[in-house]
Amino acid sequence: MPTRDRVVVYPIDTDIISGYIVGVMNKLSHITVSKKILGGVPTIRGTRVPVDTIASFILHKKTSEIYKEFPGITRAQVGDVRKFMIQRATS
Repeated sequence: MPTRDRVVVYPIDTDIISGYIVGVMNKLSHITVSKKILGGVPTIRGTRVPVDTIASFILHKKTSEIYKEFPGITRAQVGDVRKFMIQRATS
């Protein structure tokens, strides 16, 4: 019987996964970490888009371009990336 990969969303407890600190006060329902998806790099749930890719757009003030480059990405997902970035910066 094949096993299913477990997708984990980390709450405030800080766990280091692939060099990233994952977690904020509220669960980031749009961010996931799975060793089978990009080797455990945090990604947008349901995609193979790394959180750092979206973060790069945000840092370079090109947020509007996110939706052109990645038409399936929602404002809620970008919001969780912002929260993730804040958590990483303050940890």
